[in-house]
Amino acid sequence: MRTETQAISKGNNRISFRSVKTTRKGSSTKLYVETREATAGEVVAYNGQPLSPEQRHAEEGRIERFINKPEELKKKCAEDRETTERTLRILRALPDAFRFDYAGEQAGSESIGRLGTRLLKFNFHPNPVYQPPSRLEEVLTGLRGVILIDAEHYRLASIDATLFKDVAFG
Repeated sequence: MRTETQAISKGNNRISFRSVKTTRKGSSTKLYVETREATAGEVVAYNGQPLSPEQRHAEEGRIERFINKPEELKKKCAEDRETTERTLRILRALPDAFRFDYAGEQAGSESIGRLGTRLLKFNFHPNPVYQPPSRLEEVLTGLRGVILIDAEHYRLASIDATLFKDVAFG
């Protein structure tokens, strides 16, 4: 995780990623691209289906709001900085918060890692002796899943985690 946190802290590397959030109401898929000023995210699918023309129009309107209203973009940039800080705290906690079990390898694809790269696969589950230092890290005590690491560059390719139990936040 050190390689990942160093890359984020330096701010030289720009990342893009896909996120799928699933709730009882369904799923939403977003594409994110990090820019110098902020991270731009765009919904591209609901429940695995591309946006309808009406949904696409609403999403374009949401994005245009940031272009036409600099004060909203400034607020978004401040939120992104806070999100980056929280993300770094979570990344730094991963080695202590989880136990990792080697689960093989897989090739990178267009959507995970880089096409053809060797990815190391690990299953993870909470470390029973981990004591979260704050409420933020408390969520880690209820997660399990799979992590893929780029074997050549020692970078995260994918984290697929599920909240398998309720987590109390105090």
